[in-house]
Amino acid sequence: PCRVATCVAAACGFGPAPEGAHCDDGDPCTASDRCVAGACSGAGVRNWIHIFGGDGGRLGAVLPRPLGGALAAGTTPYNPTTKFDAWLIATDPDGRQTVNKTYGKPTHDDVIALARYDNGQVLAGGSGGGSGRLVRLTTSHSVVFDISTSKGSSSVRAVAVSASGRALAGGMLDLNSKTGDAWAGGFDGQGKALWTWTRDIPGRRVAVTRVADAQGGPGGLPADSTALLGYDRLLPASSGADLYRMWLTTLDANAKGIWHVELTKDITGAASGLVAQPDGTFITLIDGPAGLQLQRVDAKGKIGAFATLPGGLINT
Repeated sequence: PCRVATCVAAACGFGPAPEGAHCDDGDPCTASDRCVAGACSGAGVRNWIHIFGGDGGRLGAVLPRPLGGALAAGTTPYNPTTKFDAWLIATDPDGRQTVNKTYGKPTHDDVIALARYDNGQVLAGGSGGGSGRLVRLTTSHSVVFDISTSKGSSSVRAVAVSASGRALAGGMLDLNSKTGDAWAGGFDGQGKALWTWTRDIPGRRVAVTRVADAQGGPGGLPADSTALLGYDRLLPASSGADLYRMWLTTLDANAKGIWHVELTKDITGAASGLVAQPDGTFITLIDGPAGLQLQRVDAKGKIGAFATLPGGLINT
């Protein structure tokens, strides 16, 4: 891989690639591969791959740890007694497991999203006993609060922590229905609900997929504002692909709408990502029909320039 075609004195052949050129050494466990002295080397940065648990377990979210390693959470493999438990694993920088804990009751519990407080504590969102669930954990992984965010069949799909320490969550209500409502909520440091918000579109399944602290700098949104990225999903009457209409909504500290903008018309992809930037603008990522769509939205909800990258996106 570190050879390039050359032509010298009318003779063509191959010579060494420039030192430091990108290459692929064929080893999936190395990264940042570069050409060194004519050979492709992944030395300097090395990834690790470990398998935790048995068949049927699932990791739904991962966070880097401040001193290296990873914090991962999801669902344990099925157990006839405990069913599925919410599952938390921590590793050291070399991928060795240092924590393996489960949370929940003899029901189906899982974790889909993770976020970190400034003090190192962790906010986890998912479902438990059929309803949305939000859990705050200390740095030693003991529980600060463990609350149901809503009654009935629901799920928390996204979490974030605001600059003021509020827990933010978003997801969907009425999971067992062909139509469902998008849902979001804000909570204080002890899990007390401060506000809730819902969105209902007749004939469509609606969900929040990402939530972010929307407080920006000069010219940005007010303190404790929240941004919600979500979709309105049209279920086809017969066989065919589901269609998704992606949108971005911002709310003030009391869940009053500031602005709402549609990012796409009906498309077949719905995976998404949301980044709230310090200047009050937003970057959204959507798995569109032509590839990954990267789009900028300013603090007033105006859609700016976007780029389409080839390939698809599962989750970001």
